[in-house]
Amino acid sequence: MTLSLLLGILAAMFIVTSGQATEADFLRLYSDLLDGYRDKRHMRPIVNQSADIEVTMTFKLVSVMKIDEVKQDIFVQAEVLLQWHDKNLVWTPSDYGGLSTMYVGPDTA
Repeated sequence: MTLSLLLGILAAMFIVTSGQATEADFLRLYSDLLDGYRDKRHMRPIVNQSADIEVTMTFKLVSVMKIDEVKQDIFVQAEVLLQWHDKNLVWTPSDYGGLSTMYVGPDTA
């Protein structure tokens, strides 16, 4: 799977983890969280703008596509996952039918 295909899948994907949450709960949360988020997307996702942000990076080598020993080039296929906590995307699950997790793609906001 190429990186662009993986990103395309992530952009279209959303997963809901909850006990009693309905589609209406998800849509209300989605609206409450992301309406106006576009205005905040260039801000660092923390209260103190000079504080550090902990970002977890996971790199998974999928395959080695080509090795050119003469040019000392290597072409690989890989998956990269970056995770951090965004203080603008926090909610109280009980306000949304117990909805505790929501994944949205990078082009959503």
